[in-house]
This record gives sequence, C-alpha cells and structure tokens, in this order.
Amino acid sequence: MIPHVITPFIRSSVALLLLGLSALLSSLQAQTPTDSLRSDGGWEAFIESQLQVGLLTEEEAHEAAALYDELRRAPLDINSVREEELRRLPMLSDYQIYQFVRYRTDHQAFHELSELKLVPGWSLSLIALLRPVIVCRPIAEERPLLGNTLEATHEARIFYGKRSSTGFASKKPLLGSEDALRLSYSYATPHSLSLFIAGEKDYGEPWRRGAHRGFDAYSLHAQLEHRALTLVLGDYRVARGSGLILSQGAFPLSFLSLTPRQGTGVRPVRSMTESDFSRGAAGMLRVGSCRLGLFASHRRIDAHRSDEGLLTALSETGLHTTEVAWAARRQALTRLYGGWIEYRAPDLELSLQGMYQDWKGDRLRHPPGSQGDATLEGLQSYAAWSFSYRYQTLRGHLRLSGEAAYTSRSAWAFIQHLSHLQGSRADFRLSLWHIGAHYWTYYGRAGTHALRPHSEDGGRLQLQLTPFSSLGPTLLYLDAYRAYSQRLGDNVAHSAVSYGLMTSLQIEREASLRLHYRGRKDSHRFKLEGAYDLGPWQPRLALLYARGAASSGWAVQGRLRWAPSERLQLDLLADAFDASSWDSRLYTLTPMLRGEYGATLLYGKGAVLGGRMRYRLSSHWQIEGRVQHEHQQRDVRPTKTLFALSLRYREW
Repeated sequence: MIPHVITPFIRSSVALLLLGLSALLSSLQAQTPTDSLRSDGGWEAFIESQLQVGLLTEEEAHEAAALYDELRRAPLDINSVREEELRRLPMLSDYQIYQFVRYRTDHQAFHELSELKLVPGWSLSLIALLRPVIVCRPIAEERPLLGNTLEATHEARIFYGKRSSTGFASKKPLLGSEDALRLSYSYATPHSLSLFIAGEKDYGEPWRRGAHRGFDAYSLHAQLEHRALTLVLGDYRVARGSGLILSQGAFPLSFLSLTPRQGTGVRPVRSMTESDFSRGAAGMLRVGSCRLGLFASHRRIDAHRSDEGLLTALSETGLHTTEVAWAARRQALTRLYGGWIEYRAPDLELSLQGMYQDWKGDRLRHPPGSQGDATLEGLQSYAAWSFSYRYQTLRGHLRLSGEAAYTSRSAWAFIQHLSHLQGSRADFRLSLWHIGAHYWTYYGRAGTHALRPHSEDGGRLQLQLTPFSSLGPTLLYLDAYRAYSQRLGDNVAHSAVSYGLMTSLQIEREASLRLHYRGRKDSHRFKLEGAYDLGPWQPRLALLYARGAASSGWAVQGRLRWAPSERLQLDLLADAFDASSWDSRLYTLTPMLRGEYGATLLYGKGAVLGGRMRYRLSSHWQIEGRVQHEHQQRDVRPTKTLFALSLRYREW
C-alpha cells in the first residue's frame, strides 16, 4: 500500500496532469490517425535476438525499447524527417537512408507511404516493419512559431506495478515497498515544440526516508525549434562524431549492434530514465551549410566517498533499494560544458567538437573503466577535443567516416570506418580503431569493448549478403581486439576474437525461421526462432543456448499473440530454462507495458509464465495490464510474481 503521507502528493500530481491536459485539449480537433496494436512484433524480435547473442547490452535494449515508444508517440514524417533522425532507426542501412533522401529530393515529396517501395533498397517487408513509426503528411509552406496544432500530439500516462519475492535465502531487506508508480505527460508538434515531464518511484525504493518524500526521480524537458534555431532546457543527450568524446546513450546502434551509426546533435530525453543523460541547457543553430552547437550540464549522480575524501564507485543505475545504495544517492555533482561547429554538404561532413568536465572540486579515485591506470588516479577534471568527418560518393555506395581525438591527459585516439554498400547484392564494412594509453572520457561510447575508451586496438569486418529466393539478408562478421590493463603497475594485454552470423529463411508466405549466432573462445551463444503468421494469431517458438567456459545454459520460449481487432491484443508466454552459472546466463524480452523497459534475466533453473493485455477503450484511451510469474528451483534467485497496470490518454 502507498503510505498515507504521499497520498496528497499523488493526488496533486494527477490533478496537475489533468489540468494541463484539459488546457491543451481545447485547441486540438485533428482526426485520429491509425495506431494499430499489432505492429510492434518486428522491433521486439530484433531487440530480443541481439540481446540474447550479446550484440546488445541490457542498457542498449532499454534504449531501443524507449526509442520505439518515443516514435510511436511522435511518428516521423517522411516528407520532413532529417537524415540524422532516420539514422536512429536500427533497421535502416546507410545505403537505404541515402537513397531515401535522394528520392525525396528528386521528386520533391512523397504522396503516400506506399510510394516508399519505389526507393532503391526499400522492400515491402521493411516498409511494414517501419509503418508504426512513420507517417506521410502534406508539406507545409511555412510553420508558425509553435507549429501546426492540428499535427500536435499529447499523452498522459499513469503506471502502477506490484511484485513479491519468496524463497531466496540470501535476499536482502529492501528500504521500501515492492511497488512502483510512474506519472508522465508529453506534448509535441513536429519540428516545433516538445514538452515532457515524468516522476517515478521504482520497486523496492522508499517513498519516505529522512528528508526525502515522494518520487525517487524526475525527468523533464522543453524543446523549441524555429527555422534554423533549436533550444533545449532540461534533460537531453548529446552525440557527436564516432563517439570518442561525446556519445551519451548507448542506443541507437553502438559497437555491439555492429553498425556504428549514432544520431548526432542534441536529443531531448522523452522517456523516464536515470542514466546517461545531461541536465541543463543546449542550443543548435544552422547557418547555410554550417551548424553550431553549445551545451552546459550540472547533474547529480550516485557515488561513494573514501576515507581520503575521493569519489569512488560512480553509478547512474538510479536504484536505491539498500542502505549502501541510499548512502551514495546524489553524492557527486558532475559538470559538463561543450560545443561543436560543423560543415555539411550532400556528400561531405566535417566537424570539430570539444568538451570539459569536472566534479566541482572533487577527485575520482579510479575513473570508471580506467583499468586501474595510475596516471588517471585522482582525476579532478579533463578536457577533450576531436575532429570527425564523413564522406560518401554521389551514388551512395562508398562511405568513409571517422574521428580523431586528443585529451588534456596527453592521450590520442582514432576510429575509422569504411563501407562499400551495393544495396541489392552485398554490403562490406571495415572498422579500425586505436585508443592510446591513458586515454579516457566519461561520456565516450566509441565502439570499443571497454566501458570507456582506454588503451585498446581493434578491428571489425562485416559482410552482409542479400541472397535470392527465400533466404533473407545474411550478416557475417568477425571482430578482434587487444586491450591493455595498467592494474598493479603491469601492462597486461588481453585479446579476444569473436565471430557470428544472422540470417533468416522464409519457408512459406506465413512461416519464417531466424538464426542468430555469436562465438568466441570458450563461449557460444545462439538463438533459433520460428514464427508463423495466421493473421490474428501469431505463434513463435524459440530455442536459446549459451555455453561458457565452465557450463552451458538453455531455454525454450513459447509466445502467442492474438490480435482479433485493432483495439485488442493479447500476448501469452511460457519459458523453461536452465542456466546455472553467470557466464551461461540468458536474456529474454517478456511482453511489457509501454513506458516499461528492460530485459528478463534467465538465470538458475525454472520457468516463466505470463501474459499481457492491451485494449483501446476509445480512439484516445488505452489500458494495458500484465502479470508474470518466475518460479525458481534453485536457490540462486528468488521466485517472483509481478503485476502491472497502465492507463494512457492520447490526443492528436
């Protein structure tokens, strides 16, 4: 039960949401577009398969699901979407993006979504996969300052979840009740105005502790776009170049998902999150072929403090369910300042970016991911600069991109990508990188294997074939790297080689098989999944296998989706698994509610049963609910039961 002391707070929050909703409702009379519940299976299958074979981390899977939610709320208009926005979509290749932009330029506009099939490299299956997140609107001659209200969308959500755990001998007592509550509200007009505010209390966190009351975390932003100027206040992420110095937010498509494509610039955070973002102000200005960006962030994160007063164990998980985690809550203030200037032409982009970060006088005992490098111990502040470029031929087949960076710790790094994209036959990609000794940045996500870029050399080769007949696109890849550790004063090298493939087979018009495999020394992971499309009925059966150095794990997954109408969708799941060691653990995506992100860890031995229901009460109201039970036969993890309910109001 929710404590009595926060009941007035929750009532006030709901009242404020309804008041804001009512004020905006009066100005919106647009026709409701199609928002089918049936269409998200492709995204779920993509995320789950890459998560299982280790090509996406849990953090990246979280970001992928949040991206899908964001785009469902505000679909991309194919007549006005920018290239950097298209690059956020994981299913699109560089070649397909280039041909899309070229076709739109040559024909001035699209008239309907079905016209996308005329774009080279765009198949009917790809268009069907993207249909939930794209729309086709007529081109407006001029937009007013706050945009066209007929295209505006706003959405209010309330989420409540409750879980219970039993049968785990070493279970630690939690600070708070095992329930979760989240309230959120968003408003957006395409390329004009975006507003978002949310508050969340997670499972096991306290509603009341010391001076703390209410939600554990809040997120908000306001973004205004007018002609060449964009301003953001609140929570945002910044990504530039290949990610050597600035690449906040692992998704979309960092190293692990094999294609290093980051959406560049400043993006406001449009979902409730507590990790990998900046909090402050940012602005972007476009002048002809040049673009200028500036940003400043002051944000508190979790950290412990040693007896010498140094910061240790920096963390952005946002979970405060134990005494140790609560003691570290918001103990460090991180300050970030930076900017960039960019020149952009149709076939060439050049950019120079820089940033400065400190912790307001505090020092880091061991910077995260620094591998115990004595040179980086006691770090108080640092600055970094980089130069990045992208070049592609006029037909879009050959593409070169890369970045070179230098830090105030006298360390260099570079990363280089070469792609030859034929579109209809095969794609070839080669990546090389070198991260010098003592090179470290807090926000670097550059496609390396380290937590942060630090002392590593590597290369990656990818070949994607597009066969004829029923065999789908087939990706083969090989990845090798050598990393150096300075721990205890020894310069010890660690190397690894990994390889894998992804392919699919269309057996009949309704049936398909998908195979994902990844291997390296003493480690193998694969997922074989069969899917059948019977219209309203969509069954799936999958076999998961992971072998580590000491043991192996397996799981059998069954999924059944029943969507008898555009208003109702039911998902049922049943998983049996046996993964007794951590290196043989497995992951799966169980059906979750919109705005609820994360993967289910299959570790131990047992079974997972559950289901989800989505029902559209009207053109504006939607209710979702799910229940999940995980039964454990070994004393490795607790037996858990979870129930969650969500109510959403959406207006166009």
